Amino acid sequence: MLVAPTSGQRPFVLRPAIRVAGRAPVSSALIPGAGLPTDVKKRRKQMLTLSPADYDAVRLSCLVALSATLLSLPLGFAAAYLLTFAKFRGKLILEVVVNLPLTLPPVVVGYFLLLIIGKRGVLGPLLEKAGIQIIFTTKAAILASAVVGFPLLVRSLRVAMQGIDPQLINASRTLGARWYDTLGTIILPLSAPGLAAGSSLMFARSLGEFGATVIVAGSIPGVTQTIPLAIYDYASSPGGETMALSLCLVSVVISMLALLGHEVMARKTFKGGVAWSWSWRRARGTRVSTSPSISTSGEIVSASSVCREAASQHS
Repeated sequence: MLVAPTSGQRPFVLRPAIRVAGRAPVSSALIPGAGLPTDVKKRRKQMLTLSPADYDAVRLSCLVALSATLLSLPLGFAAAYLLTFAKFRGKLILEVVVNLPLTLPPVVVGYFLLLIIGKRGVLGPLLEKAGIQIIFTTKAAILASAVVGFPLLVRSLRVAMQGIDPQLINASRTLGARWYDTLGTIILPLSAPGLAAGSSLMFARSLGEFGATVIVAGSIPGVTQTIPLAIYDYASSPGGETMALSLCLVSVVISMLALLGHEVMARKTFKGGVAWSWSWRRARGTRVSTSPSISTSGEIVSASSVCREAASQHS
């Protein structure tokens, strides 16, 4: 509100009012973020930056997930092979035990691991005598992630192995191939897409592991503090919401890349199984006799040569 000047006074009130009224639209319209509060601009800047501790959490999460996946590959392939092709008593029990971590809460899995490898656990005295320390180390975080994500790897491998044409396996046995020859020339190559799909899925699951890790490994920065544990620490501390959101965005990006790789490999598994089935039928130009290594045309063949022929037809 402007007041008219009395006699003898200069109209100094009108000029500042015009200047302020003229500057306000320019500063708010042409200067981005000038009208925002200082704390909002500071939060935006913090959300785009990560601290050295955050980089350690991201690096440790990728290391734990990759190590857990590589550690589970041999055991996962063996378990999937037994559950798919082997016939023995107790197969149902083995299948239930393998898939049990999918239904149990991760905290329960971590507590069971603590009862097994803890200082007072079943294997605790043996580990202590051998000088091996697992609890509250990076090894414990890797072990927890491996146990929780193991069923996902086995299920993907079983889907790939169940899609293999049984005629390929029967023909290799008819041609006198041993079990490891069949495993190396037929089952393993045809299960490769499923192996890659299961590995990517397990990697993504290991990135988000929290419950079992916090029980057996704790939350030690630079040693066992992965992305979920760092987010929990930020969310439970005042003023850490912005940093927690930054790590959430990083976790979303890494998980989306891993799941994208899983979907690509899963589609290749389905298409590859169908293509190999038709390639095998085309490559089998002559009937194979029951002789260990001689076909009806008199040629000496082997299971690996027949599979290579089918592979060349497929390519």
